[in-house]
Amino acid sequence: MKTLEQIHIKEYKITGMTCKGCEANVKKTLEALPQIETAEISVENGEGKLYFKEDIPTTILQEKLSKIGNYKITEKVSVLNGNAKSMTTLEQIITKEYEITGMTCKGCEAKIKKALEAFPQIETAEISVENGEGKLYFKEDISTTILQEKLSKIGNYIITEKKSS
Repeated sequence: MKTLEQIHIKEYKITGMTCKGCEANVKKTLEALPQIETAEISVENGEGKLYFKEDIPTTILQEKLSKIGNYKITEKVSVLNGNAKSMTTLEQIITKEYEITGMTCKGCEAKIKKALEAFPQIETAEISVENGEGKLYFKEDISTTILQEKLSKIGNYIITEKKSS
């Protein structure tokens, strides 16, 4: 299952998170918005990276987060030659879905995510031990054979691309 999409990626500063529970609640709340494909949230850095199917104002994100806690979200900006510029990028992202067998726990899930995200061609990986699945977001395509070689080195895992139905 391979799709090529235009995805907006924005980086945010998120304050008010104090633990992994906050991190999970913020991620879940943001990913519930239909415009957001996925969210990477870090309580350690107080940051978030959002992958949008379509752009939405930060005020809407703030409104949603205010309902679940004392969180504040602001878009990060970069300054080039004295000019503030939004850190929005528009990239062609290839999305593929996989079945992954051999995972038995959250540790397996984390190990596989880390191994796959080590590839420079992979923007992010969503891995689910519960469903035995993974969704990978590629900047540049990689063969399943190469992914399998990497996973074979870290455990008894088998990755196969899901076919479109």
